[in-house]
Amino acid sequence: QWWDRIPAREVEGFNVWRQASENNARQNLNAIAKARQLALLIMDLYQAQGVAFQPFEAFSHEQDYYKQVMDADAYKIPKGMGEKIISTMGAAHRNVIMRYRGLLELPSPVWTIADDYHLPERKLRDLKGLPEEKAFALIRSWIGEEQQLSPMGDTSSEKPLNNAPVSATWSIVERSMSMLNKLKPDKLKAMGQEDRQAVQEMIATYRRLLDEIDDWLK
Repeated sequence: QWWDRIPAREVEGFNVWRQASENNARQNLNAIAKARQLALLIMDLYQAQGVAFQPFEAFSHEQDYYKQVMDADAYKIPKGMGEKIISTMGAAHRNVIMRYRGLLELPSPVWTIADDYHLPERKLRDLKGLPEEKAFALIRSWIGEEQQLSPMGDTSSEKPLNNAPVSATWSIVERSMSMLNKLKPDKLKAMGQEDRQAVQEMIATYRRLLDEIDDWLK
């Protein structure tokens, strides 16, 4: 059967199954990170069958890349692979597949804040299907940072990290670096003045954040 090849199959020199196992062994992944991990494993199953997915850089928000396998009817887990997935993810029960897959349905701003603040899956499942405003009202009550969040999920531009844990800060930086890596020279040259200014402001903001992290480490 085609999925029997998965554990040994390399994709561009990168084995998502081995990496997932190593991540779970070394790190305490948050719920959003596990949802990403699950999506990558499902994608890998279908890529082995010849199914093609849009590349990461094709999407403006990173969540949209993983949402390509959100539909459980279109991308069912092959018989016998559910156990392999939960074992790779370090989970105990098959229902984690349904639960973490469900997180892919969260609105992008909610997904982002949930990742930054490491909100647990048991809380995030209560947000499914809620309007963004109600979802953020719940999030504010959970993290007690009403000044940190807006209904659109923006963080304060002046002091975005004052009350955020270091782990949340690093999550923000990692995602930001991923976004900046998409800005290839040809795209930058084609930008208008307004877009160029926005990118420069973003770079200045993240440079300041990296300086803050550097200060914390000293």
